[in-house]
Amino acid sequence: MKSTLLFMLGFAPLFCNAQETSPPATYTVPSVWRATFLGLGIQNETRLGSRTTLASGLNFTSNGNAEEIGPPGTNQQIVTSFSFSPVIYTGIRHFYNFERRLGKQKSIRYNSGNYLSARLQYVLNPIWKRIDNRAPLTPNDGIYAEALWGFQRTYRRNFYLHLALGAGLGRNGVNPAGDFSLGYTFPNRNVNQ
Repeated sequence: MKSTLLFMLGFAPLFCNAQETSPPATYTVPSVWRATFLGLGIQNETRLGSRTTLASGLNFTSNGNAEEIGPPGTNQQIVTSFSFSPVIYTGIRHFYNFERRLGKQKSIRYNSGNYLSARLQYVLNPIWKRIDNRAPLTPNDGIYAEALWGFQRTYRRNFYLHLALGAGLGRNGVNPAGDFSLGYTFPNRNVNQ
């Protein structure tokens, strides 16, 4: 009798139906396109889950160096070097504060929220550069892996603000990473946020 009871209890979970639960709330938008003016580029953010998106895009970065040339105490000459390179990137963003924003009656329109991100970016060779041999540039092309904390907001009239800070690993080891951009979020008629 005891063995029959234990046998039935062992298989009970297979035959019992739990209460149906409602699916988790989906806060992210299926697809968002943005043009950035400060941090010149274009970006797409695609839903992967209720709080997770894949952000990818193309933008441009600059790299510069300046040095003072001449003996101390005299009229020193400042020499500069500068380059302008395209950057292709993709990364996962996990948003963690949508409920809190909604509880405070703040907008989560077009994925407006705070997030944690893992991102890969590839900096291509410069498309324009001005090099002074006395102020050499450290190359910044190559692949970088970054861990970032960030926030983004889309305000009325689709004005976009984005800031991300963190650390990146590339050819020069571990360095601070991040970006700041202002831009425009293209309207999506299927979004009711």
